[in-house]
Amino acid sequence: MRRAVTFTGWGGHNQEAQARNWLRPFGEESGIQVQQATQSGYDDLKAMVDAGNVTWDVVVIGNNWGLERDARWLEPLPERIWRRPDLLPGLASRLRVPDLVYSIVLNYRRDLVPRPLTGWQDFFDRRAIPGRRVTWDNVQYGLFEAALLADGIRENALYPLDLDRAFRVIDRLGDDLLLVNRLEEASDMLHGGEVVAALYSQNHGYLSRHKSDRVDIAWRQQILLCEYLAIPRGAPHLDEAMTLIDYIVSPEPQSRLSRDLSYSPINSDSAVATDMAPHMTFSHRSAEDTAFDDTWWSQNVQRVQARFDAWKRARQS
Repeated sequence: MRRAVTFTGWGGHNQEAQARNWLRPFGEESGIQVQQATQSGYDDLKAMVDAGNVTWDVVVIGNNWGLERDARWLEPLPERIWRRPDLLPGLASRLRVPDLVYSIVLNYRRDLVPRPLTGWQDFFDRRAIPGRRVTWDNVQYGLFEAALLADGIRENALYPLDLDRAFRVIDRLGDDLLLVNRLEEASDMLHGGEVVAALYSQNHGYLSRHKSDRVDIAWRQQILLCEYLAIPRGAPHLDEAMTLIDYIVSPEPQSRLSRDLSYSPINSDSAVATDMAPHMTFSHRSAEDTAFDDTWWSQNVQRVQARFDAWKRARQS
């Protein structure tokens, strides 16, 4: 019987690129048949594990999951994988390993602003930079971090987030802040000139570059985060899952993805193509960068979401 493994991602551009650069080459080189599934959140994974009926082997997760609080649903990874010496330090743990790095950045229409934008202060200053702004309606997408950075909080002192202060900064924008349910809508609005600035990832900016040639990125104060790989507890093909993850985080598969999408590799021995480097997070690192505190968010997301929902209701009344 042929060996098999099921890879479950988020679909769309990312999973298509992951299939091209990771899954198909892995299947050809290893002889292991790779099947694919998609997910919309973690509830299905939890339900599978709780019911003892797991059909997924390797799952793509966000930075907000796969922490110790989630251990009941995940298989511990062997140290030979998560302690690989060629992985970027400080990112992997016994329950998850990163598979790519990206960042939330300030995207803007250079022809609709009075000067080049330089950081989050410009995003929240509608007097100096008139016009509407847009971002994804998601509490864990950097809006609060960006607001506090705009208000002078140092990049290494963001957490715990001062929500009172963050909401005061966000309120400065009034009706000029638009929240949308799809990132595609946000980039359409920016490239179409309906807004002057947008808060979304550099890779989404890269994917939407064909819509116009008038959008620039202010890389200063970028907010870094990772995507991760994990194995559901009770995965039916555990050995194959370990082998696939070990392959994905290796130098060449990481290099291949970075030639396709503008994600920075998580393997220190990977090579980045010259033409892709300008679009990548790690090409623009500075002392003013910050990163999401995954543990803080895992402990506070419900509280923040409830307050954000109340804020949106009050805004509409």
